[in-house]
Amino acid sequence: VSVLYWNHLSMPPKKAARTESASTAAAAHKNETVAWIESNDELLDTKAKAWTVSDLFDKLQKKTFVVNEENHNFDWSFFRNALEARTSESSRWFIQLREEDLLCEPDGLVGVSVECFVVAEASEPTLAPAHYVVKEHWPNSDLEDNAPERVLSIKGQGLIWRPVIKDDGSPINTFVLSKADAAVGAAMSFSFGTDDAVPKEKDIAAPITFGFGAAVGSAPLAPIAPISFSFGSSAPPKSAEVKSVDFDAVTVAESSKPFKPMKSNEVLFVLWSKMRVKEMLKELKSGSRIVQENVQIGSDGRKLKLVMQNDIKDNVAATARELLLTKLFANMNDKVKKVDKWLDDCPCYDEHLSPHLQKFRSKILKEAAESSKEFDNLIRDYEPTIIRELEKMVAVRKILINNEIKEVEKIAELLKQNRIADKSTFKVLKYYPENNLIPFRPFGKVSGISERGEQVDFCHPAMYVFTNKFLVQRSN
Repeated sequence: VSVLYWNHLSMPPKKAARTESASTAAAAHKNETVAWIESNDELLDTKAKAWTVSDLFDKLQKKTFVVNEENHNFDWSFFRNALEARTSESSRWFIQLREEDLLCEPDGLVGVSVECFVVAEASEPTLAPAHYVVKEHWPNSDLEDNAPERVLSIKGQGLIWRPVIKDDGSPINTFVLSKADAAVGAAMSFSFGTDDAVPKEKDIAAPITFGFGAAVGSAPLAPIAPISFSFGSSAPPKSAEVKSVDFDAVTVAESSKPFKPMKSNEVLFVLWSKMRVKEMLKELKSGSRIVQENVQIGSDGRKLKLVMQNDIKDNVAATARELLLTKLFANMNDKVKKVDKWLDDCPCYDEHLSPHLQKFRSKILKEAAESSKEFDNLIRDYEPTIIRELEKMVAVRKILINNEIKEVEKIAELLKQNRIADKSTFKVLKYYPENNLIPFRPFGKVSGISERGEQVDFCHPAMYVFTNKFLVQRSN
C-alpha cells in the first residue's frame, strides 16, 4: 500500500488525476456489472430452498463401497472441511456432483465408478454457467461425418444453481447445480442426479428462444406454429423450368428431434473463452454436408441418394444437375461406361496420373450429356423434385444454424461486456473421496471444460500421472 501511495505522490498532478479517474471509472463499471448480473441471472436462484453442507453429502449415490463382501464408507472429510472453511466473502463457487469411471492401481486393468465434485471458482463477477455443449448431427447428415457442437441451455433441462449454506445457516457464496424446485401445488422434490428427477419429454418440449437466461426447451428449436418457405430457382442450361416451390409443411420440429432429458450430473456445463466462441462461429458459418438416402425423385418411383457438399456455399440447382449427371446419366451412357471399363481395367495405379484421368472422364461425361436427349429427359423428369427436396433440406439447416449462430453471438457479446467471465479467470477444482482400500486413479481433467490438454488447477487426492516404467528402468 505504501509503495502505491508514494508512486501516486510522485506522479505529475495531471497523470495522477487521470489514474484516479480511470480507477474510479473501472470501479463504477464493475459495480454496474455486478448489479446487472444480480438482476438478470435467472439460473442463479437465490430464492430457491438452500441446501446445507450435510444436505449436499446426503445426495451422494455412492456413499459406500464393497471390498471382500464388507461395506466401507468413502471419506469426504477433506471436501467437507473446505466447504466449512468458506464464508460469504469467499470467491464464488459453482459446484457439480459428477460420476466417473476410473482405473485402479497397480496396473490399471480394473475399473471403478466413483463420484466427485467439480468446482468452478470465479475470481470475477459473472453470470452463472448457463450452457452445455453436445455433439449432434444436423438433420439429413451422414453419421460418419464429424458431428458439430450444439449449444444448449442448462435451464432447458430444468436445472438451476441452488445456494449452499453451512449447517448453522451461514452463507458461503456457493451454488450447486441441481433440479429446480417443483411448482407450487406439486410434490416437492430436491433431487440431485437421481432417476426420478429427470423431467418427462413432454415437460421440456417448450419452444426454445435461444435468449440468454430465457425459458428454453431441450430441443434446439421447436416453434409452436409451422413455418413455411418459398424458394425460386434459376435453372442451369438445358434444365427444365422450375417454378417457385412452397414449403407449407416445413417446421423446425420436423427438422430435429428433442434432446433427451438428462440428470444434473450428466449436464457438462461450459466455461466460455473468446477463442472457443470464435472457433464455433467459424465452424457454423463454414457449412457442412447434406446426405439423404433413398429420396424418391420421380412419379415412376425412382429413388436417388442426394448429396450436397456444402449447405451454405453450394448452388442447389447446380447440385441437382450434377447428381443427375454423375449418378444417373453416367450409368446409362454407353460411351461413358466404356471409359469407366477402360479405367477399371487399367493394370496400374499412379497417384499423379489419377487426377488427370478423372478430368478426362469428367470431360467425356459432359460432352456426352450436351448432345444427349436422354440427359434432357432426366432433367425434365427429375430435376424439379431434386431441387425441391434439396431446398427443403437447406431451409431447415439454415433455420437451425442461424439460431445457433445467434446464440453463440450472444455469448460472445456477454463475454465482451464482462458479464460472462472468461474461462481464464476461473480456477477449476476437483474433489474425490478418500479411502485406503480402492486405489483409483484421480483424473485431472473436467469434461466440458478442459480443452487441448488443459488440466484442473487443483485435485484431491492428487491427479494420476502416467509413468512409463520401461523408460524409468532404462534410465536407471
